[in-house]
Amino acid sequence: SIEGSPADSQLPEAAMKPCIPLACALALAGRIGAQQVMITRLPQPQTLTGNGLIEGTVINEITHEPVRKAQVMLGSANAPPAVTDATGRFVFRNLGPGTYWLQASHSLFPQPTRVMQGRPLNITLGQDEQKHDLVIALTPGATISGSVFDADGKPLAGCYVQSLEFQLGQPTRKLSARNSATSDSRGRYRISGLPSGRYYLMVQCQQTFPAPHPLIRTGPDVDLPQQRYTLEFYPSPPDASGGGRFTLAAGADLRGIDFQVRATATVTVRGRFTGDLEALRHNPWVQLVPRDPLIGDILQYGGMADTRRNTFRIEAVPPGRYTLAAIAQDEARAYQAKIPIDIGAETPAPMELAFLSGSTFTGSIEFEGDQPPILENAQVRLMPMDSPIYGPTPFAKVDKDSTFALSGVLPGRWRLQVENFMGYVKSFTLGDRPASPHGFSIGPGSGGVMRIVIGLKLAQIEGTITGTKPEGATNLWLMAVPDDPDRLAEGRISVTSVEGSHFTLTGLEPGKYRLYAFAGIEPGVMQQNPGVVKALEDRGVQLDLGEGAQATTEVQIIPIGELLQAIQEQE
Repeated sequence: SIEGSPADSQLPEAAMKPCIPLACALALAGRIGAQQVMITRLPQPQTLTGNGLIEGTVINEITHEPVRKAQVMLGSANAPPAVTDATGRFVFRNLGPGTYWLQASHSLFPQPTRVMQGRPLNITLGQDEQKHDLVIALTPGATISGSVFDADGKPLAGCYVQSLEFQLGQPTRKLSARNSATSDSRGRYRISGLPSGRYYLMVQCQQTFPAPHPLIRTGPDVDLPQQRYTLEFYPSPPDASGGGRFTLAAGADLRGIDFQVRATATVTVRGRFTGDLEALRHNPWVQLVPRDPLIGDILQYGGMADTRRNTFRIEAVPPGRYTLAAIAQDEARAYQAKIPIDIGAETPAPMELAFLSGSTFTGSIEFEGDQPPILENAQVRLMPMDSPIYGPTPFAKVDKDSTFALSGVLPGRWRLQVENFMGYVKSFTLGDRPASPHGFSIGPGSGGVMRIVIGLKLAQIEGTITGTKPEGATNLWLMAVPDDPDRLAEGRISVTSVEGSHFTLTGLEPGKYRLYAFAGIEPGVMQQNPGVVKALEDRGVQLDLGEGAQATTEVQIIPIGELLQAIQEQE
């Protein structure tokens, strides 16, 4: 039985979905691609049978004001979430004796991404016991507001303002969009619910309008000149060093961040498809992507493909350096075409874009040892290493006879993953040449045979963790980082939660590692940021694990001050 404001039941469905508490212990496994997850069965939830009660209030951590429409989860009970009323109050009734945990969330109070999320509030109830006046504090998000104007100072509606931050765990720095807002009829925008951090702002106005021009004879291949508004950034255009970003504190209200955009001439990019025209029967699409890796994932210009005339066109393209790319695919086939193109003030001549068909590879998996594992759910997958990603990710289920077939493999750089089994890729052969599973090239029109040998002699580490966890930290994390730069580049940094001071890591691929112990920081910040790990490498314990090795060691907790300093320096 839960209580809240009656109007709160009208929240969107997505906001009412309960979070599932983390119920798994991660085991460091040598599997390629993803780490093995060992699921620990939880005790059956407490049933709502009794006269116990839990009542409390959700408040703003900074202002101490009540938070309305916060969602409160009651763990270890068969209860839907409660939604706070106008006074921030929530109540759970009819509870039996037992231990419960409470956690609150709200879209305007985002969980921090750099430090540990707020720990749940643990509560133990006796028979028919009632707990009142509990307080859950949420850290408020920051707000940015301002206006968008044209060159004459007139407000612009419908412009898209985005907050941008660097992605974690990327070999090259890339920006991704966080929260955003659209300017209204007065040109005003307001972005809310931003976690504390460092950001750029970008405004993009999609409107196009006629440009001044002399008398033009129009035709099917002649367009009237158009203009569009420039892409603008605050406080300055981004660069790979991260210079120029502004810092937002929790609960900050940054006002008066105005943009003035100017009109710029655009051109129409057009051309004809050539090459393997079978691609035109498989849902082709075409687009221009900036060659600047910082913004390639957040800005594209889409076009139209005419499959009857084998032609394409992309309108209103501003000056810049792009990759012109076309993709066509279905479940079994894939085709790709791409060329670099530089756009200036003049309309470029029509160009040809040649489709290449994806290749097909057959292969087999072999195992070292007398008792190979069962491959009922094993899969072989190729992960693209080129960026941006223009095509599909080929994968195939491994058959009972240990064979597989991959189709639609496009030209480029790829990484091999073998999933859903315990083991590691010991050797990989592409055709008649040895190749690294961590990075290999597929050329146009290639194809052939893949041979994968799986090693089964995985290593184990047992040891203790020393040192003191920072105040307020609940979880203790142990991270195993491979010294192999190829494995590091593909994100093979593994993190597991440790109960107490003793740990046992099993299923490790042979090789050299550094072990790190830490608390008070979200594990993803370490796992997805090799630069932070590099800065702290003196804090890691080095181990060289052979096949089937069983090592013992001691790892000391990294002081929280050093962790936060390393993160700040990397940002």
